[in-house]
Amino acid sequence: MLDARGIREGDALPKGAVAEAWSVFKEFAEMPVEGMSCDDDSDGLLFQTGVYDWHDGRGRNFNFSLVRQFVFHEETGAYDHMEQLEVLLLFEPTPQLEALPRDELWSFGKSLPEYFRDVESLASFKGVVASGLSPTDLQVRLGEV
Repeated sequence: MLDARGIREGDALPKGAVAEAWSVFKEFAEMPVEGMSCDDDSDGLLFQTGVYDWHDGRGRNFNFSLVRQFVFHEETGAYDHMEQLEVLLLFEPTPQLEALPRDELWSFGKSLPEYFRDVESLASFKGVVASGLSPTDLQVRLGEV
């Protein structure tokens, strides 16, 4: 979905990449996932921002992370496993971005429109979008947690 909008891992990212990634993420959040339980806690969204050093040789970066978490159950209803799909936009940790709060907001207990409004009202979300800065990197990861 990101690829169709010109946002690809390894490419130079345009200034509008954050708004485009958020738009695609919201569309993706609306899509059903085959094999996932219908339980409200089986499908969760997580928004995270902050400056982190993951000790991966990249040093400190400002992270703008969009996560969808899936819980899968066996046919008997027993827990099977959990997966997360993360879209991570990395930025140079400019003073402007370092001044933003470190945020973490889960969607549990909220409707999707309510969750999207709550994320869009966060100072960290607004600050990144308003900064006009281009991400230095995009990572899309899917894995069990």
